[in-house]
Amino acid sequence: MTRRIGEKLVRQPLYEQVARLLRDEVLAHSAAGDQLAAESALAKQFGVSVMTVREALSALAQEGVIERRHGKGNFVRDCRGGSHVAILNELDLSQPFKPYFFLRVAQAVEKRLTELGLASRHYLGHTRHGEVPPAMPTNEELLRQLEAGHLSAIAGISTNLSPEWRATIREANIPFVGDGLTLDYGAVIDQLDIMERGVAYLAARGCRRVAMFYNLAPWHERSPQEGRFAEALLAHGLANAGALGAFPGDELSGHSAGELFLRLWEPVEGRPDGLLVMDDVLFQEIAFAMLSQGIQITRDIQVITHANKGSNVFGQLPVARLEVDPDAFANGLAELIATLVQGKTPIPKTITLKAVLVDSNCPPCKHTPEEEVSHA
Repeated sequence: MTRRIGEKLVRQPLYEQVARLLRDEVLAHSAAGDQLAAESALAKQFGVSVMTVREALSALAQEGVIERRHGKGNFVRDCRGGSHVAILNELDLSQPFKPYFFLRVAQAVEKRLTELGLASRHYLGHTRHGEVPPAMPTNEELLRQLEAGHLSAIAGISTNLSPEWRATIREANIPFVGDGLTLDYGAVIDQLDIMERGVAYLAARGCRRVAMFYNLAPWHERSPQEGRFAEALLAHGLANAGALGAFPGDELSGHSAGELFLRLWEPVEGRPDGLLVMDDVLFQEIAFAMLSQGIQITRDIQVITHANKGSNVFGQLPVARLEVDPDAFANGLAELIATLVQGKTPIPKTITLKAVLVDSNCPPCKHTPEEEVSHA
């Protein structure tokens, strides 16, 4: 079957069509505790195989619409008040570029919600890496669940909260918690702290000309980080060798972080002797460029980079890392949701995560775990 959504034609598997028809029938005519007809009867009703019906019922059980009781049958669940928390990741995970941070946070949010006694379900979007975020989520099933009143809250990961999407959520009267300072409730990484500590680290190691690479989406022209970087350099008496915005995974535009670094390195006079990288994926691209030209870290340039705990992307490279824990980030999101679902106002409304310095050449520089999270 092919369905038209906006200007796009979307092919829908047969079991999803059956699940949609069953869902509509249950919501319109059934009460909590009612038993559904046998699988064979449903197969005859919809003109499909028993296997297709079984897949449809499994999908409805995962959504929380029905409960499957072994040896007894399928029963309608009480969906009043919202049956589950939606974990929405708008990124298309079928693409080659999959940021470790967002994948890890999504899994860790689900785990923590389960520990807190809240059912959850993942919803994946179709926005490809580098595309302008859409005004509304691209997962149609999420929108159906929201309209039907089956969601108790939404955890938005790598998700744009546009005015249109914000108004839709407010109309549904459920909490939305995500990653960003523009949200009412959420968790953020203290980027300014990473920048200032990174500059201080390089200054303490004798660097005099420092460059910075930061994450800049293609639809943005500049970032406030450039001004903050200039201020941090001035405070330490360092020369600015350039603040360059690049987008992780942007290998085709000619503006990848690796290519931009090599352009910066090409003139011998004015080369940076210190490098601060605000995104671990950007650092990977720069590291490959360094290796291709025989540039050695510590011998030719000092480097400190943002990192995500557990990503293991650095190998044996001698770089200092300002490491963020995705699990701590996810726990913050989940605990905010648990508080909001109970009808309480969380204090604080925003959880700010600070990085931990990891430097194999300077073990005493490590911060204690208690310094990782602060509250705003």
